[in-house]
Amino acid sequence: MGKGARRGGSRGSARARRSIGASGPPLGALSHTPDRTEWRGGREFVVRTLRGNSEGRVYRCPGCHQELASAVPHYVVWPHDGMLGVEDRRHWHTRCWEIG
Repeated sequence: MGKGARRGGSRGSARARRSIGASGPPLGALSHTPDRTEWRGGREFVVRTLRGNSEGRVYRCPGCHQELASAVPHYVVWPHDGMLGVEDRRHWHTRCWEIG
């Protein structure tokens, strides 16, 4: 191997990857998009789009009352002024929220 050749990739790029990882979550770690707000029935709701995961949880969609597996991309919705915190969150099928 010549003087300028590198084995196994660039050491500099490894350092760059570590510094990027130190300042935020690793790539692919975020399972949702940034939250947004929507108005429905005179109330403001926070809407989070989840990409789906392999946790194996099952929720009940309040729109259609059918099961919603955590592996399926869907929305998590809660009132913007929600007093109950996590207890106010509801998992919706994407289409059910959109037509609701």
